[in-house]
Amino acid sequence: MNESIQKALNTALSTQKVSREELYELQKLVDSAQDCVAVYYLMGKYYDLRHREDASVYCCLKAKDILENNKMDMDLRMSQFISDKTDFMHGKLMTLNNRIFAIAITLGVFTMISMWAFLHQSFVLSFIFMNIFSVAFYTMAVKRTNAKFKARQLAACYDFLDEEDKKFGDKY
Repeated sequence: MNESIQKALNTALSTQKVSREELYELQKLVDSAQDCVAVYYLMGKYYDLRHREDASVYCCLKAKDILENNKMDMDLRMSQFISDKTDFMHGKLMTLNNRIFAIAITLGVFTMISMWAFLHQSFVLSFIFMNIFSVAFYTMAVKRTNAKFKARQLAACYDFLDEEDKKFGDKY
């Protein structure tokens, strides 16, 4: 990690203060995923201290996304802050996944009844096909829905960033 970014991170973790000018300078020094996560964390703290919740959530979502993509670990305090800001998504995703599950089962049962009643297939074969169809539909729908949900959350929060931070967000 870049020394300047590490120093600013340690200062922010101990004093809970982040300045706008310092963030602009740190954004120019980013050269690794770890630096990017640290800068997004600092941006999130900056916006949180100024009661700009949506911009803070955007920064935390981007930091969490980078962490998940690069399979990195981070400081416990950073992790706690990021998870506090992004936990609302877990409940929403669970609700969406439950609805997709109900739709998958309904479509599977419809497929089973159609095969059994109209195509005159055996009940066991129809039941097996129902399970295969339901699992395949559920898996594909959950992956697609979760990705779209995350993208929409980022897009919704993006508008609340300052112009300089939007440039940094577009870059990383």
